[in-house]
Amino acid sequence: MTTAGGVAAGVGLRTAGAGDLAAMAEVFVHAWRSGYRGVVPDEVIDAMEPSGVAGDLAAGLDNPRLATVLAVGADGSPVGFTRFGEDAEHVDGAYLAALYVHPAAGGLGVGRTLLRHALDAMPDRDVRLWVFEANSRARDVYERAGFRLEGPRRTDPRWRTPQVLMRRPARNRPRPLPPLPDLELPPVDGLSSAVVRRPLRRPFRTALRTVRALSAIEVSLHTSSGIRAVGTTVATPAITGDTEESILAALHGPITRALRRGPRTLAEAVDAIGAAAAGVPSARAAADLALHHLAAEYAGLGGSGDPAPGGGAASAGAASGDPAEAGWLPALLGNAAAPVRSDLTVSVDSPSAMAAAAREAVAEGFDTLKLKLADPEADVQRVAAVHAALGGGDRATVLRVDANQAWSPADAVRVLDGIAALGIDLELVEQPVRADDIAGLAAVRRASPWPVLADESVFTAEDVRRIADASAADLVNLKLLKCGGLGPARDVVAACAETGLGLVVGCMLEPAEGVAAARHLAAAATEGPMAHDLDAGWWAAV
Repeated sequence: MTTAGGVAAGVGLRTAGAGDLAAMAEVFVHAWRSGYRGVVPDEVIDAMEPSGVAGDLAAGLDNPRLATVLAVGADGSPVGFTRFGEDAEHVDGAYLAALYVHPAAGGLGVGRTLLRHALDAMPDRDVRLWVFEANSRARDVYERAGFRLEGPRRTDPRWRTPQVLMRRPARNRPRPLPPLPDLELPPVDGLSSAVVRRPLRRPFRTALRTVRALSAIEVSLHTSSGIRAVGTTVATPAITGDTEESILAALHGPITRALRRGPRTLAEAVDAIGAAAAGVPSARAAADLALHHLAAEYAGLGGSGDPAPGGGAASAGAASGDPAEAGWLPALLGNAAAPVRSDLTVSVDSPSAMAAAAREAVAEGFDTLKLKLADPEADVQRVAAVHAALGGGDRATVLRVDANQAWSPADAVRVLDGIAALGIDLELVEQPVRADDIAGLAAVRRASPWPVLADESVFTAEDVRRIADASAADLVNLKLLKCGGLGPARDVVAACAETGLGLVVGCMLEPAEGVAAARHLAAAATEGPMAHDLDAGWWAAV
């Protein structure tokens, strides 16, 4: 018997075999009798017996495309089962064929455990299932897990009740990172900083701000051993609340004092700066990256360079030089360097200007575009213009939208309905409402045809759990300058894995060192088909 993270207390999971058919049939019939009254005609349910369904269940066991997994109680007896695998009707798709729990095990989290297990086994494919149209309780459960109505409807003559098809889009699954390595640090003799400014190739416009130049803070840690370790950060007061002044004050005040107290290991130092500057995550992130660099240099760790920014984005900001390549990070994160695809942001602008920018991005090789939106009265037209400019869906370009908190919940639903009415498909919808409006975010997610990605609503692992508890998002955008660096990023990744939320790794408009660190984090902490959000280098190119 095997168990997995997130398994309900006292419940184990194992593969079903022919000897389990009788018990599975009992679970099936009791689940139907308990859960489908009022959904399926009573005469269908009353005529159902375990012996009559065992044949169908046996055929499923013999199907090489499907796996059947049992949930068993402490005494080893089956209390539920799920069946999932390849979708015979959709190429490269996955299918959730069955999920049943004996009513005697209701309320113990068995269904949630089985569903999580099935979805975790199919993270990189669209998953479809059929559910009775009138079964609002089951539909709600699946909607909370990220499924959405896809449209087709059918009626099985055996059940004489309409069913509807639901789909959960493929997403990136978090992969928990190993603990911080127990690396010693040399004494830090001092910390210096410099503000570096350079123009962007074009203005970066969102609903929150317009940026015309990159203004970055470079932090250096100095040691008597001659090692100089570097970290970087930027001020994004509209998002983090951190200004250049508050970042510099934190770096040269509490963070410097914490480091001069002489933490002996990387873990101790990360904890020390976290306690010293918990309210200034952008400053903490710069010091955190510099500490990781220092620990790696002191331990003599090298690397093979920055993971390639795949997905047609040689221009997406491949870092160059040391420490910008951050080739030492795989040894600290427990992974080998691997290609990481990035989207490219299309700034909010007139529909025609956004369409032109989208065409240029696709010509450069980007296959995923994030469209910044800001005004519910014009946003449908913006998306429609980009869609038309890219061939009306004929090209294989993935579109995302990001409102950066610009919409009310009602406006968000109206805009998304308008986009859907035009037959335009989106990959996801990022931060449609205010960061603190978790109830509004949940309302949008319930109504959205597409997954919802929480960005400004999530800084910490506690925020992840709050979002998950409210069923307010499908995925989280993890940014080092929000959470405070690679140390606390481990906690955010673990919380996503614990709660079942998908994960995209993003960045601010920041220098190469920070983007390289985020790219290594994405390679180590996620698996799945979605592009990440790491295009700062493209914007900084001049």
